[in-house]
Amino acid sequence: MPSRVEPCGLNQMFSMRYGTLPIVRSTGGLRDSVKDISQEGGVGIRFDNMDFDQMMHAIWRAYDLYQHPDYKNRCVEQAMALDYSWDASAQKYKDIYNSLM
Repeated sequence: MPSRVEPCGLNQMFSMRYGTLPIVRSTGGLRDSVKDISQEGGVGIRFDNMDFDQMMHAIWRAYDLYQHPDYKNRCVEQAMALDYSWDASAQKYKDIYNSLM
């Protein structure tokens, strides 16, 4: 999802829910919802600049990931376990309000 601007799309959340690790440009909601596989708990591949070299590097990283099935499967399991439901969001807001009391 090499978007130039992305306030907060849903496609990356759909793809993670069904076990497809997204390749995204680090912008807006894509940056907020997709943690890079180089980080602990990573669930996708991010790149910063919208140019050919960075997009190709991200694609090669995805290719390399698929050469390591144990690590790839761990990333897929983490992605599928993410909870972007309204219940989870509402609970986070409730926790914030309760912490202010």
